[in-house]
Amino acid sequence: MSVKQDAVDAAGHHGIALVHTGPWERFELILSPQDYRFLGTYGETVADRTFTAGQRLEVKAGTPVVWSARLAAGIVDRPGERP
Repeated sequence: MSVKQDAVDAAGHHGIALVHTGPWERFELILSPQDYRFLGTYGETVADRTFTAGQRLEVKAGTPVVWSARLAAGIVDRPGERP
């Protein structure tokens, strides 16, 4: 685990990230630097990788594989409602 001081989520918000680097991927959990609330995630490959699940798929190092942003949060009265 490491810390990245200037990470950016999919909505363009800047924060700090807790970073895990594995054998072929790096995953960032991006948090607000003011109050540590969850902003989003970012992940990319750090090594070339080939998958063969039905068809051959080659993923090159540096390819983004996940990028997200939390746009809203709130309390609702029932499942399925949105804040």
